[in-house]
Amino acid sequence: MQCENLKMSDNFVEKYPDRVHRSRLKFQDGTSIKKYLVSKSDHFYHFIQVIRDTLHLNKQESLYLFINNSGLIKAESQVDEIYQKFKSSDGFLRINLTEYPSFGNI
Repeated sequence: MQCENLKMSDNFVEKYPDRVHRSRLKFQDGTSIKKYLVSKSDHFYHFIQVIRDTLHLNKQESLYLFINNSGLIKAESQVDEIYQKFKSSDGFLRINLTEYPSFGNI
């Protein structure tokens, strides 16, 4: 499986050299959602907004993203910086998502 993922990742590097190679997003319960190609020069907060829009989250819902159990990622970091630091051995960036009601709403 990892060998197949590595080949797939290499194909994405060739096709989309200016993008982070298909980030896989997974909720805490194990449910996976869409995979994304994200511009390396984008800030992480832009990526978070794309995910929020995809999930149709309202302003009262918080979204927390974790990579490799590293804690929260700084939103102003560039996507490429995060990718280089946290990519898996097969070349993919895997992100775990947690939704949580915030701002006094339960």
